[in-house]
Amino acid sequence: MIRTVTLEECLNYCVDNLTCVGVDVDYTLSPIQCWPHTNSGDYVDNHILDQLGTTSYQLLTRCKSTGW
Repeated sequence: MIRTVTLEECLNYCVDNLTCVGVDVDYTLSPIQCWPHTNSGDYVDNHILDQLGTTSYQLLTRCKSTGW
């Protein structure tokens, strides 16, 4: 779990972390809580749990760097 102030910080954390495949954001707390996922199996339909005040975001693609 990572405490962040904004949704953008949470999403950027996931984009910047190469093992991250998505995040759950808990809006019921202040600051919001960001729960990163590193297993794409967490997003299979029967594994997604609805929780009041929480939204799941899945990273669909990741650009591969070929160097500079």
